[in-house]
Amino acid sequence: MHGRRSLSLDLVEQNPKIGRSLRQVRAMKRESKKKMVEEQIPPPKQPKEYFTLTAYDSLTRTCMPTVTGSFEIKYSLIQMLLSFYGLESKSPLKYVDAFLEISFIVFLNNISNNAFFLHLFAFSLKDKAKAWLDTKTNITAWDQMQKEFIKKNFSIGKLTALIHAITTFSQNKNE
Repeated sequence: MHGRRSLSLDLVEQNPKIGRSLRQVRAMKRESKKKMVEEQIPPPKQPKEYFTLTAYDSLTRTCMPTVTGSFEIKYSLIQMLLSFYGLESKSPLKYVDAFLEISFIVFLNNISNNAFFLHLFAFSLKDKAKAWLDTKTNITAWDQMQKEFIKKNFSIGKLTALIHAITTFSQNKNE
């Protein structure tokens, strides 16, 4: 059995001038920092900086047209809007009609209807419909938005059912 004294340990010699050694190490670090600043080399990143979000560019703002004047959308108007969640059971045609009916209540002098409708439309979408809108970065006109919205949310099944109802229309006996 070995005791503590029997283990061979490589011990570092005691430095009697430890203060002087520390000053030299700190001076070397300062010199290296000065060189990095002079050469404009960015200091190395800390590990947490790789996982920290530094800038965020919202996708929903890229599809909005620029407005020269300022305007305010009242909270009460946003509350009046119906919400569209992107469910297949809801009709996008009826929703667009209801949206336009509410939107035409407001008249703003310094902004076009096109820009106003696009800004207001973003407040009325929720869940899957909002996620879809976030992917659309090239829409700049209300007509274009309507077409894309209806194309996305008006399923082929609904279209087929409407075509079938129109083509097989017949008069009943008591009509």
